[in-house]
Amino acid sequence: MEGIPETRELARALQDKGIIPRHVVLLHAADTVLIERNLGKRVDVYTGEVYHTTFDWPSDVGVQRHLKAPDGISEVETTRRLLEYHRNFPGILQSFEKRLKQINADQPCADVFSQVLTHVRAPPRTPAPFSPRILLCGPPGCGKSLQAALLSQKYGIINVCCGQLLREAVANETKLGELIKPYLNSGWPGSRREYV
Repeated sequence: MEGIPETRELARALQDKGIIPRHVVLLHAADTVLIERNLGKRVDVYTGEVYHTTFDWPSDVGVQRHLKAPDGISEVETTRRLLEYHRNFPGILQSFEKRLKQINADQPCADVFSQVLTHVRAPPRTPAPFSPRILLCGPPGCGKSLQAALLSQKYGIINVCCGQLLREAVANETKLGELIKPYLNSGWPGSRREYV
């Protein structure tokens, strides 16, 4: 699960429904780093692949032509989302403190992934079989989506992108899509989240 819950109330609601992660990873970095990362994001309009102007620029000129800055990543919008994150962070921390591992995301993604794997590989408290439930949380731009994709690939587990599911519901004009469309159009931050 990537980025959800965003508040203590949502964390408690998930726990009440029996959705309790076994491992919680909190990725963190300085706000200036996160703003720079968000401002450099580019998305291939045909494939949806995410690139970065500094860290991951494609060598294929054809791909470069299809790149576009995603909506909602201006400096003002990113700062607003960071302020909201900092306001809600203490409650989320309290909800999962016994399962939590904090990792500095301001380092190469391979190093971050190595630390995430070390935490996820920690032995369970029970020998009973279980389905891995991993919560990735942190501020916008800390690399949650990348780590979710890497974990999904490594373990063959499902990476459910909540934001993608919501956008598909809107695009398919489902009843749920019609209900949530106003929230997505208003830039609701919960539309950009994943679950692993």
